[in-house]
Amino acid sequence: MKYIFWANFILSLHILVVIIVLIGWYYPILQTTHLIITSLVLLAEIFLGYCPLTRWEFLLRKKVEPSINYDSSFLSYYAYKILKMDIPGRKIKYPAIVILVVVLALNILYK
Repeated sequence: MKYIFWANFILSLHILVVIIVLIGWYYPILQTTHLIITSLVLLAEIFLGYCPLTRWEFLLRKKVEPSINYDSSFLSYYAYKILKMDIPGRKIKYPAIVILVVVLALNILYK
């Protein structure tokens, strides 16, 4: 039971991170937070190849249901689970890096 709670907590945190990455540059109060979070996400994606929040959430969910196919990316998994869209992780990785670079540039340009 505690694994589900923490997995859902990490999912909520992950959604918040995605929202901040996408729109945080626009709001002056969030610009510093946005710059830090987006930089960390970009560095994790480039050097680790994944987001640590995704790995952590997936690990917790597998403890509850070991047979779950939860080895894809955050966006791939939830796109399939919610929208029934099968999007391979590799088709998300490079566009995600481009988006991260663009929103970082927006933060710096509009600061």
